[in-house]
Amino acid sequence: MSRHNNHFHHHYIGPQPCRKSSTDLYDYHSSFSAGVAYSLNDKRKRVIAPQTRGRFSETTQSINIDPRQFGKLLFIEEQRRTFMKGKPDMTLEDFSVNVECSWKYLTQQQRDEYWRRAAYIAQAGCQAQKILDNLSMTNLYTPIPSIPSIPSIPSMPSTPSTPLPPAFPPTLLSPPKIPRTSYEHFVIDMKEALSRHVPFIDERTIRQITDERWDRMTVERRAPWIEKSFADQRKYFVERKLYVEAIEEREKYFAELGYHY
Repeated sequence: MSRHNNHFHHHYIGPQPCRKSSTDLYDYHSSFSAGVAYSLNDKRKRVIAPQTRGRFSETTQSINIDPRQFGKLLFIEEQRRTFMKGKPDMTLEDFSVNVECSWKYLTQQQRDEYWRRAAYIAQAGCQAQKILDNLSMTNLYTPIPSIPSIPSIPSMPSTPSTPLPPAFPPTLLSPPKIPRTSYEHFVIDMKEALSRHVPFIDERTIRQITDERWDRMTVERRAPWIEKSFADQRKYFVERKLYVEAIEEREKYFAELGYHY
């Protein structure tokens, strides 16, 4: 085996199923994401001595993480999300080879950008976890916090001489709104700010300015809108649970009355 292949397998990151060439990327989407998240968390706990001296050495010593390796993890996760959208049937083996080759041919400036983002995340403390969750999307698998259930609707009393009332459904909760993305929150805030300072600006100009600014923003600059998106997702999951429980209560209510829908 060549030296390059040894290097590739030594630095390969991901769960064991990634080595099965007969498995497509979609089937192991969640396990691969969990594997990347595990690797990131593991690197936070272990003290990794930097292999070379550089501008990240002081940060590495203080937070017990090597931004050079952490930066590559960020790159791998971004590539995984890209391939999930464009080529979900790609095998995990092909994906890992593609990512390794892509990283190899990145320019030094492009690698510096990933390392710089890794250093920022490392220094951000509690804020780093929020940004990292956005990159790995592991927050989508976070259990929904416990909330009080909807009180049961009491069954309507009936006697042999009193017929059951007509089956009119009780008022239901409205279906939850789809959560906004971080970009959608950014567009809303930018539109409000631009309209306030430039009253006669048109929608097309607002969108051009917004798109251009968003493309230039780094992950850390997008953090406030990322947090808004997370808040929307948490609210959506809670409201969806309430909505499902309301439907179940309606079915239970009419079942007790002898009606079936």
